[in-house]
Amino acid sequence: MITFDCFPGGKKYCVTFSFDDGPSEDARLVKLFDKYGLRGTFNICDGCLDRLGADGLKEVYGTHEIACHGRKHLSVDTVSDATLINEIFGQRKLLESALGQPICGMAYPCARFSDSSIETLKKCGIVYSRTGAGGNFNIPSDFMRWNPTCHFKQGLENAERFFKMMDGYFAGPRIMYVWGHAFELRTEEDWTLLEQFCEIISNNERIWYATNMEIYRYMQAVYSLVISADETIVHNPSATDVWIAYHRKPVKIPAGQTVKL
Repeated sequence: MITFDCFPGGKKYCVTFSFDDGPSEDARLVKLFDKYGLRGTFNICDGCLDRLGADGLKEVYGTHEIACHGRKHLSVDTVSDATLINEIFGQRKLLESALGQPICGMAYPCARFSDSSIETLKKCGIVYSRTGAGGNFNIPSDFMRWNPTCHFKQGLENAERFFKMMDGYFAGPRIMYVWGHAFELRTEEDWTLLEQFCEIISNNERIWYATNMEIYRYMQAVYSLVISADETIVHNPSATDVWIAYHRKPVKIPAGQTVKL
């Protein structure tokens, strides 16, 4: 029996962060994440690029992911296709030119979207986008409607739920997806509470800490596996190492290789 319930290293649990707008307190936030070995995705608008420039973006966000949030933070369900293409495809070109890498993720401004806007965003090269709904720890069935678990101000209470679930027999795989805005950290008390959450959720050998795009790409590699009819041979055509569970035990399927189980 083969099941797809393993993240890298055979881990069954994942934590990711997604913060919008920038860059008011993002530099401090990145330093906090780096201190605890956490990984985040930062969804920015054109003002962030205008203010920081290409070198500033690289300096502030380091190895974390930068993603789209629209050039002018317009709700994607209230604009024409032409405007939406300029908002997102136009922003992709600007960010990619500045950073020298593809930018294919985003978060919906104001958490609003529609079926038709999603189709346009796909044509713009977007492969995942975060919504505003939440409450669970599931891997999304549709990455263009990726629901987070909670806002960071509910992080501590949801971390307790997450850890309890990790002790359950059929718990994995699960993602704790935390979102917010750095400008919401208005007082030192706010920062202290966030750091408490970061400390509690970090340095756990059972958890994979990843950006949104790292999760998306890993899961696409999982879904691309080619498995024999009797489930004894697995071919991984992707460039990403993948872990599966074979009779409940994690097995690594290296990139580009075929494994006899």
